[in-house]
Amino acid sequence: MTEPVPRENDPPDSEPPRGPRRIEGVRPCLQCGQDLHGQSIQHDGPTGLFFARCSECGTAAAMVEHPVIGPWGRRLGAAAMVGAILLAMLLAIGSVLILFGISLGMIDEAIRDARAFLSSAIPEGSWLVPPDWWQANEAMILPQMRDQVDFLAKDIQLMGLIFTPLIAILGIIWSGILLGVPRKRLPWAAVILNLIAGGMVLATILYQSPPGVSGTTPSVSTVTQRVLGIEIGIKVLLGQTLIMTLGLLIGRTLLRSLACFVLPPRSRGLVRVLWTVDGRKPPEEPG
Repeated sequence: MTEPVPRENDPPDSEPPRGPRRIEGVRPCLQCGQDLHGQSIQHDGPTGLFFARCSECGTAAAMVEHPVIGPWGRRLGAAAMVGAILLAMLLAIGSVLILFGISLGMIDEAIRDARAFLSSAIPEGSWLVPPDWWQANEAMILPQMRDQVDFLAKDIQLMGLIFTPLIAILGIIWSGILLGVPRKRLPWAAVILNLIAGGMVLATILYQSPPGVSGTTPSVSTVTQRVLGIEIGIKVLLGQTLIMTLGLLIGRTLLRSLACFVLPPRSRGLVRVLWTVDGRKPPEEPG
């Protein structure tokens, strides 16, 4: 018995049979918006075109390599990129201003009792601090002023209960914006934003209350802010950084849970990047 001679068009024995090609990535249906990810690509013999049929509405979507919007595609893409960059910059500026405002509010509340103590310690009992008196009593008065700063006071705790969720939400939002950044590097966003806000706080304190207590008679508020504001501001900004870092680290987990709760199973492929950016397996789509 002779072995059959392989014909020219026969595939080699080592090549496994191929299945139908399927769409990879996110490709919404132009008719209903359903994600076509995973749909098989079919070939129309008479026209030679490739297409995939939407499993939701049955519309055939052509598999073309050229943009369907013509020469304006590149321009619109560039405009979208510029718009995304401007939006990210506006969000960054807004986040810095929020952190800056929270810091100043916490500093002002923390030094309130110290300000009242300094006012009561001045012999004249006024809101002006004589430079000679301050230079003679600074070593004794300053430690007592620091003792008046209590971060466990009810008013400060109330401000913390209000501002802590806001700072954490900022971290969650930025965890979704920075989808191109690995999770382990996300805390740098909190550090950078709070460093910028801290620089603004320092500049504000130095502008409103110049160094030293000399020359013209400064007010109690100016002296208190100058001698206590910077060290209190460092503690406040450190706390803000830690809270925002927590929001950044848990943000994508919360966003994934929100996507599963809000989006139907067939539409979750539109946000599959929330899973793939952290090396997680996207949720299974129904067949």
